[in-house]
Amino acid sequence: MLFMLLGVVACSTQIKMDRLRKQPLGAEISPADEPALREFKTESVSPDTLRIIDPEGKEVLVMKAVKDENGETVMVAELQAAVVRSRFRNVAERHGRVDLRFDVSVPSDIQDSRWQLRFRPKMICGDRTEELDQVNITGHQYRAAQLRGYQRYEHFLSSIITDSTAFIRQRDLETFLKRNMPDLYDLKRDSSFVSEEKFASMYGITRQEAVEHYKDHLRERANRKRLSRKDRMYSRYIKVPILSEGIRLDTMLVSSDGEFVYQYIQTVKAMPGLRRIDIMLDGEIYEEDKLLYSMPAAGPLTFYISSLSAFVDDTPRYLSKVIERRSCTTHSCRLDFEKGSSTLDPGLGENQSGIDDIKKALGRYAYDPEFHLDSVCITASCSPDGSYRLNSELSRSRGNAVTEYFRSQMPDSLTFICHENPENWAGLERLVRADTSLTGRDLKDFEASMAVADPDLRERALCQKSSYPYIAAKLYPKLRSVSFDFHLSRRWMDKDTVHTTVPDTLYMAGIQAIKDCLYEDAIKILTPYADFNTAVALCAADRNHTALSVLEDLPVSGKSEYLMAVLHSRMGEDAPAVQHYLNACAIDHTYVHRGNLDPEISELIKKYQLNTE
Repeated sequence: MLFMLLGVVACSTQIKMDRLRKQPLGAEISPADEPALREFKTESVSPDTLRIIDPEGKEVLVMKAVKDENGETVMVAELQAAVVRSRFRNVAERHGRVDLRFDVSVPSDIQDSRWQLRFRPKMICGDRTEELDQVNITGHQYRAAQLRGYQRYEHFLSSIITDSTAFIRQRDLETFLKRNMPDLYDLKRDSSFVSEEKFASMYGITRQEAVEHYKDHLRERANRKRLSRKDRMYSRYIKVPILSEGIRLDTMLVSSDGEFVYQYIQTVKAMPGLRRIDIMLDGEIYEEDKLLYSMPAAGPLTFYISSLSAFVDDTPRYLSKVIERRSCTTHSCRLDFEKGSSTLDPGLGENQSGIDDIKKALGRYAYDPEFHLDSVCITASCSPDGSYRLNSELSRSRGNAVTEYFRSQMPDSLTFICHENPENWAGLERLVRADTSLTGRDLKDFEASMAVADPDLRERALCQKSSYPYIAAKLYPKLRSVSFDFHLSRRWMDKDTVHTTVPDTLYMAGIQAIKDCLYEDAIKILTPYADFNTAVALCAADRNHTALSVLEDLPVSGKSEYLMAVLHSRMGEDAPAVQHYLNACAIDHTYVHRGNLDPEISELIKKYQLNTE
């Protein structure tokens, strides 16, 4: 009887496979059903009719309507849902994301309780193909076989002994110890620890040797053998693992009475220039680990991406700017002098590096095509140690030395002016406040010293503070610097000021952020401008009420009317949505066709049979 049943099962499988090979079947993919349409309600108009004012001021009634079986348009109270098998769908990109919704339909002819159907959707964006998560439809007999394999493997694992003490012949060991080592046997009731060395010194053997003598080695070897066969037994019992990684759905079907439909949703990050995505689907039929049948590919199902970034107005924006004829730029460098000396020695410390930097700057400005170098002001600064009078003379001498050095290196036509800064207290204050090593008490002591008006008395007061050694050693050397002020004038200007316009680079960065689908960045940049591009960024980010308030303050145009139609439709306000859409079409006829691309508008077009003329 058993052999007869097995023969019948095998025969039915073969008949199904022969039928599939003669008439290839597979799963179908189609756009997911659209959501139920919203009811529109108003106090003065019936729920099935909208009163719209056309661009010429005439009143037009727009009815919610469908075509009957004869092709005639009739009014209805409610629009019934219908399943449409189409090969394309327009989807909207919002918040920088695109939600692809499609149904995977599995006919009953390819369902069997002994089979597992494995479907692999693929997403194609231009020249890039990405494997999406797999969908498995598993027959209940197939799943039962999988579970039996796991049970057998679990039974095998339970036969592996993990406790090493299980191999010790406990009774034999205890009998031996009780007869021959009573002192050791008494340790069984003693919780004190006995080291390996002490154990060996007391009884002449180690604990490990005693345990090994009374271990069941044959049983232990058998257990090790079972452990070594662990991976092999996994492959033997679990021919097809139940997966969780990379699987979108793994469901079990008890019967195959009808078509199975799985609603697949894939979210894709928006990318610049993303206009189309194709979805392909192929799969296989397995019985246990055997491939029975490769299903033909279904598709492609094409999604056309509608992005509001296409509405961006990238007309350059300009700012008014006042350009001054004269300009000044400052360069500072550290030039070291011997104590009390004003001789500039290029070989001292890092002087040569500082001199080279200033020479490069002088050469750059001397031959700049836009600027003429009028003069160079050189200011030598000293640290506060020493008397103010001596520091003043030293500052002047060092400034003159630096001036003469660079004057000898540059053309005679270049004017050098020398200034002095005897004690750079302002620079010291900046350094002290920026130094993280100084405590709050150190800062208070410094502020108290700075309150002294006379510079010599101020420096004497600072010397008495506990932080002075640190300040003198770490900060004072940074004050012994030379600054160079380059006074420039623009060669092409005769007047002192010129009013001109320059591109608004910040605004253009906001536009680029919209094109790159970085809507939150675009909103941060464009919000102060409150123009059409601001509304586009807000609308793309689904900030509908804010976008609407921006558009309402702008002049009427086809694109602004269209965006307002999108926003009202999102908010469930059909009457103003239809009104703004018809206004947009009247101003610019291209919006008649554009409306089919945006789901918010295409829903209105279907619902109220717009654009029929």
